[in-house]
Amino acid sequence: MTSISLSDMNRDPDAETDTSRSLAGERVLPEWLVVGAGLSMVALVRLLPFPNVFRGEDVILTGNDPWAYRTLVESITARLASPFSVDAYSNIGSGEPLLVAVLGFIAALFGGGDAAVGVILAVYPPVSAVVSGVVVYAIGKRVSGDARVAIAGLALFAVVPGHALRTGLGFADHHAFDYLWLTLTFYGLIGAVTTPEGDRRRWWFSALLGLSVAAQTLAWEAGPLLLVPLAVAIAVAGPVLLRDDCLSRLVPVVTGLAAATGLTLLGHLGLGWQSTATAATPLALFFGAIALYAAASIVRQYGRRSLTLLLLEVVGVVAIAFVVTRSTLFAGALDAGFDRLFVSTTIAETTALGGGFGPVLGPIIMLGFAGAIGLPVVVWTLWQSYRQPSIGWLLLDVYVCYFLMLALVQRRFVGELAPFVAVVGGYGLVWILTQIADLQPLPVERQPLTSDRRRRSASSLAVPDRRRFLATGALSLTFVAFPAVNAAALHSRVRVRPSMYRAANWLGAYADQQRLAWPENYVFSRWGDNRFYNYLVNGHARSYRFARENYLRFLLASEPGEWYERLDDRVGFVVVDYLSSDLHAASMYERLFETYGSRTGRVDGVEHYRAIYVGDTGRPKVYQLVQGATLTGVATARQTIELTTRVSIPGASFTYERRIEADEDGNFEVVVPYSGRYEVGETTVRVPESAIDAGETVTVDYWRRGPGGFRTTDR
Repeated sequence: MTSISLSDMNRDPDAETDTSRSLAGERVLPEWLVVGAGLSMVALVRLLPFPNVFRGEDVILTGNDPWAYRTLVESITARLASPFSVDAYSNIGSGEPLLVAVLGFIAALFGGGDAAVGVILAVYPPVSAVVSGVVVYAIGKRVSGDARVAIAGLALFAVVPGHALRTGLGFADHHAFDYLWLTLTFYGLIGAVTTPEGDRRRWWFSALLGLSVAAQTLAWEAGPLLLVPLAVAIAVAGPVLLRDDCLSRLVPVVTGLAAATGLTLLGHLGLGWQSTATAATPLALFFGAIALYAAASIVRQYGRRSLTLLLLEVVGVVAIAFVVTRSTLFAGALDAGFDRLFVSTTIAETTALGGGFGPVLGPIIMLGFAGAIGLPVVVWTLWQSYRQPSIGWLLLDVYVCYFLMLALVQRRFVGELAPFVAVVGGYGLVWILTQIADLQPLPVERQPLTSDRRRRSASSLAVPDRRRFLATGALSLTFVAFPAVNAAALHSRVRVRPSMYRAANWLGAYADQQRLAWPENYVFSRWGDNRFYNYLVNGHARSYRFARENYLRFLLASEPGEWYERLDDRVGFVVVDYLSSDLHAASMYERLFETYGSRTGRVDGVEHYRAIYVGDTGRPKVYQLVQGATLTGVATARQTIELTTRVSIPGASFTYERRIEADEDGNFEVVVPYSGRYEVGETTVRVPESAIDAGETVTVDYWRRGPGGFRTTDR
């Protein structure tokens, strides 16, 4: 990158681009048209799950957490007299109160029924992504001053698989909401510190910063984690602004943080949103920004250099860290946050960026080529900044480095990293195109931070000749197509399979027909599917904790009786789906998924688990917990008796078989979960449904005098 100077990156951010003509007389594309195409790409990649989300009249969200938000929003709209009934939004508590309130408000505007809630939740993530795309473009143009960089960054952003997954149609958790406020926070900051004094737009940026910081804090209980790079960026901006004698540009930042503090406290004290520690974060940022401005002013007054301010900042950070870690207000929240960040779980989103795919393929699968192209630009700009700091790129690099570190710990933060790494990746992509396709190079003239001169770059969107157009298109398609395919694959991994959807619908109708009340209609399933099943069957989708803590242990267990006692008062149905792992024959998984609870080999059958439904692909298999009927009779001492019955349920027909040994007096008894006609040796007995439900005893007239009265089976 020796042909490009960092001084170009420090050009006037308010420079205009004239797209109506070019220096060489080439055709020039309207900028709005190219940006519109980029935003269309953002939307298209995120609308790929459409057939899996909108199924007839039903809206089937993807993933696990969205079903909890659907339940919360429905509870809000159910008690709203009007969309503007403030009381209904109060006391949502910690978690994601602003998200729930905003979605509830929008749903109420469209009627407030469950159908409206489902549509709003399904649609909001891609809408958020498109708006974020606009902000990504604006950030790219303001930082680089080149429309080509901004558009290239938008194109890379559109196909970041990790971001596309969490902003895809139907993936209605808090991430898409957080991404929007995160990008707006950075845009407000960069606008405030790069807009010259006297330009009234800096106060618009200040207001945007204040609103975004408050929303970020109230949107997610871990929102302060996303505000850490803001604090670092403000600290980095201080010495640079001092160097260029532009300290007044910190004033809009301080003002914005003051507004953020007021808005956050209004939500916390007035509506009961978020914990005190979380709500106090903007206040801490506000005091920190005031301290920075005061220190910088003192340093300037005494004629000191930026290095002096930097040393004071280091001392201040150490002092703040000492106070915060010993504060009763923040220490507990910090400990809980670190525990959640570095905890090791089987949840895919909490694994490292390279987890499962390797250190090279993993980042490409989750980030596309934005990281591969953008990270060298970050290294280069940081090195150039050592010689001549450029505030726009420095602050952008702060955000990239911070969220890259978080993503290396947990891949869920790829979405937060995506907008910023896409912008630096856009610069790298344009540089590559200038080298390979012989496009007009990026300008290298110096524009100081204090300059207010407006500059025109008429050739930035000029249409190249045919040869260069083909080379540019082929190369750009290479960087875009592969991540788009990965994004589609990730969408398919979180979708609700058609067989699951049909099973949940059938089970919901069955529970209603049986008039089962909570918790008799609770569905015990894999934790990742638990909220989906329970929402459709019983409407209780707030938590999957019980399933997460117990379901896998249940499948691995070999004591069906003990687990029945444990689940009896808590579980109504058990859903067993395919597992790729080979488990021992006595495990509950093998007994329920492979043999329908019947005996096989040396493994006895199960007693209280009645199969009621099997998907048309052989999965999932649904069981209902029942008391079961007890069959008793008299045979010869130590005789082995076989019991069989033919069972037909939706999706399957099978023979349920048990084998029991009589005691020393010839008495035997066995609990069976199915009603119907049983063959017990050469005798038959009919078990009524009432006996299964009530746990009644049914006597088998097994003993008969005379030859052939019973059959003895050697074990």
